[in-house]
Amino acid sequence: MTSRPELTYFDIRGRAEPIRLLLEEAGVAYDDVQVPSERWPELKPRLPFGELPRLRIDGHELFQTYAICRYLARRHGLEGEKEAQRLRCDVAVEALRDAKDQMGHAFWRPGFEEQRGVFVEQELRPRLDALARFHETNPARSGFWAGDSPTLADLVAFSYLEDVEALYPGVSNGGSLETFRVRFAERPRIAAYLRSGRRPAAIQYGPAGRIHPVERR
Repeated sequence: MTSRPELTYFDIRGRAEPIRLLLEEAGVAYDDVQVPSERWPELKPRLPFGELPRLRIDGHELFQTYAICRYLARRHGLEGEKEAQRLRCDVAVEALRDAKDQMGHAFWRPGFEEQRGVFVEQELRPRLDALARFHETNPARSGFWAGDSPTLADLVAFSYLEDVEALYPGVSNGGSLETFRVRFAERPRIAAYLRSGRRPAAIQYGPAGRIHPVERR
């Protein structure tokens, strides 16, 4: 009998959330192991890169968010049906990865809270506009990011846009990205996950790297 996949991360959405969403969309039951802060110094040296998430599945121990995501996408038919869709999916995932890194790194800048509005107007909104333009060029005109069915790109996009909404409410309202986020949240398995109470909070970085949970949405 195949054991349930075991995902290990912290008790926040963070880098593990696209993986959770993939497993939820694929209908895969899994164990979500959330590491408390006091256990992290003990666990960190035992990991090959000193980082989480980690996914144990079918005898494999996988690391690195997007390597895990691509493995699960291949496994569950979420990488695109044709080469053009797979290529578009890959481009979208890398663009979204850059966008997520941009948002995460900004919190660590000295005096970020005083410059928060500047970041939104000069960096976050232009990035969202660029993502929206790419999203709108899907030849299938399906509302998805690649082709006419969900792919890894949609799950990564939903994770990113949910973080944007949690940290900067209303910034992406009114455009195609907001329409996508709202509609994707209505997919039966995703909606069930959002209602389940199992979804961790988004986070807010503060001075000296302190982490504050954001109200769950």
